[in-house]
Amino acid sequence: MFCEYNHGRCGSIYCISVGEVLLLRHPETFVLKTVTRTKRRIVKMQFSVNLFAVLIFGHIQHTTQLRGEIGIVVSSPWEVDGQCWTDWFNDDDPSIDGDSETLTDLLTAHPDQICLEPIEIQVRTESGENMESTGDVIFVANTSLGFICNNADQADGMCEDYQVRFQCPVEFCDQAPKCWTEWFSGDEPTSGNGDFETLSFLQSLYPGLICNSPLKIQVKTVLGATVESTRDLIAVVDATTGFICYNTDQPHDMCQNYQVRFQCPSSFCTGE
Repeated sequence: MFCEYNHGRCGSIYCISVGEVLLLRHPETFVLKTVTRTKRRIVKMQFSVNLFAVLIFGHIQHTTQLRGEIGIVVSSPWEVDGQCWTDWFNDDDPSIDGDSETLTDLLTAHPDQICLEPIEIQVRTESGENMESTGDVIFVANTSLGFICNNADQADGMCEDYQVRFQCPVEFCDQAPKCWTEWFSGDEPTSGNGDFETLSFLQSLYPGLICNSPLKIQVKTVLGATVESTRDLIAVVDATTGFICYNTDQPHDMCQNYQVRFQCPSSFCTGE
């Protein structure tokens, strides 16, 4: 083995070899250390790095890479409640000098809707594309300043129109009342490649019944069983994308039939 095993106060370092599989059924933080720098990639739920292979039975919140170390934060996939995200904000457009969605300006325009010290920032275009796909040169995108794209930095002289949202401490979001939608099951595993209960798909099936930026997601089978009890391998489960289970990932070649519901701000459910 080329790494050491250690149960520490801030998480664990797992040392495994080729062919071994690590199943995480509870929220946990772990780090994989490699001896050499190699290409890293995430394929469905498999995280592969050089000599190590991990199958994660959980929700990948985010990954960090630094000097050959890969840190992955995993939360319970069946009720993702560690992600306290604000709504999406788009207060500027690139028609003059560029698109500026700074934290200071947004805090002024939307008091009490954004925490003073965000943990993370997410950026996408107004049409929903991820920032990387645009090819724009971004001047800044961080939790301290927010987001700035300058038209002068772009080959075509114009930034895309962007929107941002921030991740805040759970305590900040807990100050605002919330509500749950009803349970939805818009797909079933026998009709295609698996069970796809994605947010965009469900919003198209049930217009007006799901908020645009859910805070949490819960999942269970249509018979009411917990996801853990099915032992299905789940590809995606988060409040942004929704839920995806592929038949080909299952030892028995078929996912269970699942239903999901989302947590929304109480203003959505009350129509305020």
